[in-house]
Amino acid sequence: MYRSFGTSLHISTLVAGEIRGNHFHRIKLEVLIIQSTGPWSFHWRSPENDSSEHRVFASSQTVVIKVDRKCAHAVENTGNGVLQIIGLSNEVHTGLDSFKSVVTE
Repeated sequence: MYRSFGTSLHISTLVAGEIRGNHFHRIKLEVLIIQSTGPWSFHWRSPENDSSEHRVFASSQTVVIKVDRKCAHAVENTGNGVLQIIGLSNEVHTGLDSFKSVVTE
């Protein structure tokens, strides 16, 4: 049986040296699917922590990341290639639920 949950999908390309994110959502949950051809990093800060954390991905791979509500997050392309990012969320994107919160510069 088919059931709609009011979801949203966005697709983006992140070129070398660029950062996407540095925000959090109060309401929506987000799943990021990232396909890389080289190194990149994911940065995040959960609402109960004052400091940011990060994880470095060093090789070509596909990674799936679930981002919880109120968790600030950003993807940084530290390599020379491009990253393909597919973002899925449980809410239609309006921009009203995105709040700036810098986790990396």
